[in-house]
Amino acid sequence: MVYLSSSMQIGRKLGTEIQRAGIPGTAYYDGGLLEIVPSGTYQGCVQPWTNGSNKFAGVVLGGTIPALDTMNPGGITVGSNAPPAPRGIKVGRGGQLYRFPYSSAAITNIGAAVYATDDHTITLSAQTTQIGVVADWESGFLWIDIRDYAV
Repeated sequence: MVYLSSSMQIGRKLGTEIQRAGIPGTAYYDGGLLEIVPSGTYQGCVQPWTNGSNKFAGVVLGGTIPALDTMNPGGITVGSNAPPAPRGIKVGRGGQLYRFPYSSAAITNIGAAVYATDDHTITLSAQTTQIGVVADWESGFLWIDIRDYAV
């Protein structure tokens, strides 16, 4: 093994917000949960949370390349004739808390494991992939810390 004998310049960026490639024809909405596509044509791209066993990618914070979808106001859709949008979806991966509706939110939920049943619904009932932990609560909502769970 050879060790460094002088300083090496390496690139750095905050890992709290990154951009990931999206899938053509897919709508992405701010606040939606994302997963990594595990195989196939769009392997490594992000898609709205559907599976529960794929790797959790984070929360949609916006998109930079896709155009607004007129059928889904406020949403982002990657053009259906386009290749995967290179780094087009802004993804929050931690460093802040995310607020999700949870009808029976209580102080006793703090520290509980959080799972998702779809791209916008959280649950404290064990599912396949944990997406975070409850960091705080308020009436009707839980604040989720995802920093150790999003890839």
